[in-house]
Formats: sequence, C-alpha cells, structure tokens
Amino acid sequence: MIPYRCKKCHIRYYAYLAGEKSDRMRTTEERRIMKIRRALKWKHSKREWTIYALGLIAFAVAAYMFTQQTTPSQ
Repeated sequence: MIPYRCKKCHIRYYAYLAGEKSDRMRTTEERRIMKIRRALKWKHSKREWTIYALGLIAFAVAAYMFTQQTTPSQ
C-alpha cells in the first residue's frame, strides 16, 4: 500500500499500489468479495447482451416482413 492524498478534499489515506484489481495485497475475504462482484457483473452483462441480441433478431424479422413484396391476387 502507498500513501495517497485526494486532490479535491486533501484527505490522506492508503491505496493499493496496483489499483483495485490487484489481488496481491488483498485478504482472503476481500478476494472472495471481489470474485462475487465480478461474477455478478458478468451475469448482468450477459443478460444485457442476450436482450440486445433478441431485440436485434426481432427487428431483423420485422424488417424482412415489411420489405417483402406481395403480388396482387387475381
């Protein structure tokens, strides 16, 4: 950990040298919490991508249906 001073409020505290993603100086509990947070974030991202993909497929099907030319019946 290294000393750090906030440039806005001038409060001094200690921060991890490699930033938030550094597992080197984390406790077991902190690593477990970070792992859970990453899993939840991935689950949320996967859900969003699935919704976007389904919306894109629905749009493509609708666009295909609207652009089909119908032949006049005789």
